[in-house]
Amino acid sequence: MEYMPDFTLHRPDSVDEAVRLKAADPQSRYLAGGTDMIVNVRRGIETPASVIDLTAIDGLREIAAAADGVRIGAGATLHALAGDPGIRRDFPA
Repeated sequence: MEYMPDFTLHRPDSVDEAVRLKAADPQSRYLAGGTDMIVNVRRGIETPASVIDLTAIDGLREIAAAADGVRIGAGATLHALAGDPGIRRDFPA
C-alpha cells in the first residue's frame, strides 16, 4: 500500500466558502475529481497541507450551452457528459 501523508480536508458547500478557504491558505489545493493529484500526493510528488474538495458544490456540476460552445463545470463527471443530450448532439466524439 502506498503512503498517504496527513493533510487537512475541507468540504465547502459553496463557491464563496471554497474561495475563502483558498485565500486563507494559498498553498492549499483544489480537488474536483483529481485522481491524478491524489496519486501524486501518495507518491510524494505533491505535498499540500490542506485540500479543498469541490465535489459538494452543486453548481460546479453544471453542463450548459454557452454562446461560444458549452460550459462544463469542474464537478461534471464523464458519466454526466456522456449522457447529456446537448453534448451528444452538438459535440459527438
